[in-house]
Parts: sequence; structure tokens; C-alpha cells
Amino acid sequence: MMETEKDATVSEGTQNNKELDINDYSNLKSAAKSMMDVALLVSNASQLKIVLGEGPAALFYLPLKGLIITSIILQVFVGVLLIFIIQLDVRDANRRRRVKMLEGSLSSIIFCIVVLNIFITAFMSKDTARNSTVS
Repeated sequence: MMETEKDATVSEGTQNNKELDINDYSNLKSAAKSMMDVALLVSNASQLKIVLGEGPAALFYLPLKGLIITSIILQVFVGVLLIFIIQLDVRDANRRRRVKMLEGSLSSIIFCIVVLNIFITAFMSKDTARNSTVS
């Protein structure tokens, strides 16, 4: 059967809507990642405040301070990277490849942040944990 002009227009419109949905999905996914990044950033800032409050005499002061600051720097970098990813339009094939590459890099950095925060949690003393609940 021959496709009429009206049918062709409808199928093109449907395809454009699907592409818009892909772009919207990508933006929502990036926004969700950035919200999780903000929550972890607030947590790390709180942990840094506690560690700095205990001072250099505290157990694991320097490693904790270094780990927390490194985690915060990486989180800020992830936030900036997310801003760039959200601005890219994934409808274009070349940009879609760039977004996938950036998201792969983003996932690797987030994995490093998770590992850092595991060490931060492991090095936090029981006294530090008590101080954070008392404050």
C-alpha cells in the first residue's frame, strides 16, 4: 500500500515526539543525579565541619580531611559536568555519542566518590559519630 502524505506527516510527528522524549529522559536522569550529588555534598560538608571541629589532635584527622575535601571537589566537578550534559541535545547522533562518553566518565567519577565516602565512613570515629548526632 502507498503511504499518503497525511500518514507520512503523522509518522514524522510521532518520531519527533519519541526523540523529544529521549531528550527529556536524558535531562531528567541528569537532574536526578545532580540532586543526589547535592545531598552527598551537604553530608560531606557536615562531616568536614565535624572533623575540623575536632582539630588536628583527632584520630585520622589528616586522612579524613583529605578524603572529604577530595570528595567535595569531585562532587563539584560532577555538578558542572551534569550542567554540560543537560545542555546537550541527544537527538543529534554526534552529540548523543558525546553525551554517552560524558555519562561514562561521570559514572566513573561517581564510583570514585562512593569509594571515597566508604573510606570516610570507615575512618570516622565513634566519638565523631556521637558529636554529629549531638550537634
